Amino acid sequence: FFYLCGDDTHLIVENLRQYLQALESEQGSNKPLFIGCKVQVGKRKFNHGGAGYVLNKPALKKLVEKGFPKCLADTRHPAEDRLVSACLRMQKIAPTETVDSKNQQRFHGMPPKFFMATDGKNKDSKAFGDYWQKIHVDWARKYGWKSGIDVISEESITFHKLGKGNIMKRHHALIYGTCPAASVIGSFLLDIEEQRKREEEEDRRKEEEANSIGGQLRGWFSKTFY
Repeated sequence: FFYLCGDDTHLIVENLRQYLQALESEQGSNKPLFIGCKVQVGKRKFNHGGAGYVLNKPALKKLVEKGFPKCLADTRHPAEDRLVSACLRMQKIAPTETVDSKNQQRFHGMPPKFFMATDGKNKDSKAFGDYWQKIHVDWARKYGWKSGIDVISEESITFHKLGKGNIMKRHHALIYGTCPAASVIGSFLLDIEEQRKREEEEDRRKEEEANSIGGQLRGWFSKTFY
């Protein structure tokens, strides 16, 4: 596989690897795949360059050997995502559908805070014209309107426009639970982890108690007399 993204895109490698393995198992390794965040401008559909996109070996081979020699060979333009998509389209390779089982998106052309701050329903807003419209023209038609956190898959692979340096590091720390314990977020994550451990311990205790003779007798007694 070949993956391309900008340096302000955060890639969750484990989710990408798991998704590609599942996709290849489902569709085989001989079918060309062009994988990413599908957007639509006018009638043209392409994978959003900011969110990053993936080509498997058959798709890359066609792009390099049959596409690049002639397709837009002398064109200079910053929108490489549209140009690559155009050359792949000439080889009859379209963007692969990448929603999860809940029809939520795995590849994101904006950072998480964008989805929480805008719902995409105000068509007069700049956010709608710049991003929501491109994403939702095709996606919402198929899967119904979603906004906010409902857009984001639990199996998300990329987020774009995170900037560089501390913002990227913080995002990484939040995802992998490595915020310093002394920080506000770190303390919050530790509290969540401790609560999870307590709940697991309580579930384990109840299960052991239910499986004991005393637990079985208590269960029988409560069902019989109550």
